[in-house]
Amino acid sequence: MNPDVYTVKAETVRKNGLLEVVNSDITLEKIGGLKSLKADLPRLAAATDGFSGRQIEQV
Repeated sequence: MNPDVYTVKAETVRKNGLLEVVNSDITLEKIGGLKSLKADLPRLAAATDGFSGRQIEQV
């Protein structure tokens, strides 16, 4: 994701006050388990707009 886009989205979430964006150096490779979920993430990300989760194509 473009760093500028990420910054704008994080600021929008922060203004809402319901959620907090937490930066982390943890990656999926560092998390154990969830093999099938990890395998599906690229396909699911490509099928949504990446932020709201709104579906943009048939999954």
